[in-house]
Amino acid sequence: MKILFLILIVIPKLVYALPECPKDPDTPWDECIGQAVLEDVKYYDGEWRENRINGQGVMSITNYWEYKGFFKNDAFHGQGVMMWANQIYDGGWVNGAFHGQGTFTIYDVATYVGGWVNGAKVGQGTMFYPDGTKHSGIWKNGKLNGQVTVTCANKEILVGKYIFDKEKESPSLTLPDGSTILFKKNGSC
Repeated sequence: MKILFLILIVIPKLVYALPECPKDPDTPWDECIGQAVLEDVKYYDGEWRENRINGQGVMSITNYWEYKGFFKNDAFHGQGVMMWANQIYDGGWVNGAFHGQGTFTIYDVATYVGGWVNGAKVGQGTMFYPDGTKHSGIWKNGKLNGQVTVTCANKEILVGKYIFDKEKESPSLTLPDGSTILFKKNGSC
């Protein structure tokens, strides 16, 4: 069993470990691991290929945000986690934008779990609120669209057409019988 562990776990890591990037500033960074300060405020520690940030790494701006995940051509790309003071996104990225499946949480406000395209909520998704209320349905251009299921904190389930009232800054649900339920600004029933 110990030999199998060595073959499957330890040896591949030795074979694929990247060396440190060169100290000489005139030597391109390729297939190496290095640290750099970018634009005088960003700190990056991770993989480099073809003198660009490519592969796995950590990028941060002190006291503002930190990203841990994959990069392609200097942009967040692939799976990654971005953390701010009161927010976190864990999911897919393409060219620096939320893309694919992901979970975005604003602490004490709401959590969205679902699809993203170019930074906007798209496709099947659910918004969870701190009181236990959840809004599930199809998202289009960052907003719930059409038929939605709302599960209230008291476990009452409502199904209807979802509309966001810009004037009242609150969502409403038109039920099949034509009646309308106006939600609180925080989305709860």
